[in-house]
Amino acid sequence: MKRVVITGAGGLVGTNLVELLPDGGYDVVRLTRTRNKGDNYKSFQWDPERGIYDQGAFREGDVIIHLAGANTGEKRWSRRRKREILGSRINSAQLLFAATVAKDILPSAFISSSATGIYGSVVSRRIFTETDPPASGFPGETCRLWEAAADPFEAAGVRDEIS
Repeated sequence: MKRVVITGAGGLVGTNLVELLPDGGYDVVRLTRTRNKGDNYKSFQWDPERGIYDQGAFREGDVIIHLAGANTGEKRWSRRRKREILGSRINSAQLLFAATVAKDILPSAFISSSATGIYGSVVSRRIFTETDPPASGFPGETCRLWEAAADPFEAAGVRDEIS
């Protein structure tokens, strides 16, 4: 049974993955800031802001699905909030790399979420593709940097898809 470690498992996408993946034969493990007592899912704690993680969460060959990041719709985008949004995505990806590849634990895949914000907020009839450059402005730059934070996994030979 392939093991999948999910960050951001309490969010919209993560919650659904936690429910669906076991039906596909996957063993799901959540990486979370707080343990929820009484639920049926394996969880390990981490705190990306402080660079803390439970090393037992990671095994050779795991698939890591990285969805964690500060909610962009929760608060006004002050300078401080923008730093929090960026840091929550970039620092957490860097911590995942440090906890796995840098410790010779090679995941079989690393899947990182991004957002349509990479294309900006322009209303257009044009259909954007992944070859289009990121938009200028905070949403586009956030997505560009978030995706770049996953590049070290690819450079280490980790795939970006589940086989």
